[in-house]
Amino acid sequence: MITLLEEFPSAEAIRKASLKKIEKVLNSRNKGLALKLNAEQIKALAAKSVGVCKPMLEKTVLHIIRELNFLTEELKKCDKELIEAVSVYSHEDFEILTSIPGIGKLTAAQVLAEIGDINRFETVKQLTAYAGTDPGISQSGNSLVQKRISKRGNSSVRRIGFLTALHLISMNKVFKEYYDKKIRENMNGKKAVIAVFNKFLRCVFSMLKNKKTFSFNYS
Repeated sequence: MITLLEEFPSAEAIRKASLKKIEKVLNSRNKGLALKLNAEQIKALAAKSVGVCKPMLEKTVLHIIRELNFLTEELKKCDKELIEAVSVYSHEDFEILTSIPGIGKLTAAQVLAEIGDINRFETVKQLTAYAGTDPGISQSGNSLVQKRISKRGNSSVRRIGFLTALHLISMNKVFKEYYDKKIRENMNGKKAVIAVFNKFLRCVFSMLKNKKTFSFNYS
């Protein structure tokens, strides 16, 4: 869609374009993926659009797209540099984490960069507290009530962890089975994903402490 906007930065530009030209733009960047909208549907939407067509607005759209493209390329460079740095300075731990099916080089580098030396944590509870995915506790009179996750820790770890958990559910049978188990226990989807992330943290803690690569039996 960004490529389409780069070629046709307004509804008016799409209305004036031929179906053949729109199709050419769509097919130039979809990398074989099925598109949700075809050229005819896009033209139909443009025909109904109430958007204002002004040359300066089109220029603004193009400027934002150039900025997005620049930042995307810079992010790719940062990701590459992070992977190279972590794989050098934490080579053994990097190899251990990437042995988990569903954990790629970038995810492993991000996790290691955020948690640092695993020996900073004496227990897995300290690691989950650092991530902020430990259950929060509140006191009411003489009673302690368990609430939602505390969110006291590193927000970057939680962000990476949530996306990692979603990927593990789709790519790793151990974590998929654990997720399904939590759903059967009437846990809602978001809480089940957090539970998967906490299981991932337990695996990470144990594997890095014991210098063991992943195996389905070990997990």
